[in-house]
Amino acid sequence: MKICLLGEVGVGKSCLSKSLLGQQFDRFSEATIGASFYSMYLNNYVDTKIYFWDTAGQERYKSLGPLYTKGCHVIILVLSKENKWDANLKGWLNFYKKHCYDSTQIIIVFSKIDIDSNKPSLQDLNQVNIILSKYNIKSNIILHSSKMNLGNQELKNQLIDLSTLIIKYNICASNNKEWCCNKEWCCNIM
Repeated sequence: MKICLLGEVGVGKSCLSKSLLGQQFDRFSEATIGASFYSMYLNNYVDTKIYFWDTAGQERYKSLGPLYTKGCHVIILVLSKENKWDANLKGWLNFYKKHCYDSTQIIIVFSKIDIDSNKPSLQDLNQVNIILSKYNIKSNIILHSSKMNLGNQELKNQLIDLSTLIIKYNICASNNKEWCCNKEWCCNIM
């Protein structure tokens, strides 16, 4: 299953990736250049291997986004209240609509919730749902802190649920099943 992490610079995408892999939080994590690639196994009933691309948030790398999201099963959109999250959400949803297949699922993650000013209020969460409904997108919202190791299990459970559906219903991450769904692999890495 292919996953891509999207979000602005400094929202915590790399820390989220490392946290999912069980690595220690590093507050001096360096900015990603281009993208980083990770893989891990989800412990569901078939031990699904997931591949995920942690993309750079800097403006100069945004043109590379479609290369990483092509054939993605899941997009994890990482937001932080430190940034203008509502404008960023709309920008990334426009990107999603333009560059991702209809079968691509999206998960919204609010990161850095260990910092009081970053905790989204109920009003913020309602605003996210209003924006999502305007784009006709359904998504779960997960609150996450890599530093405090909060939200990891909830995110892993979401990924397990999605991978189970993808396997059960043979959901392809492409609109062209004629060339994609090989029996050995499906839309794996690129």
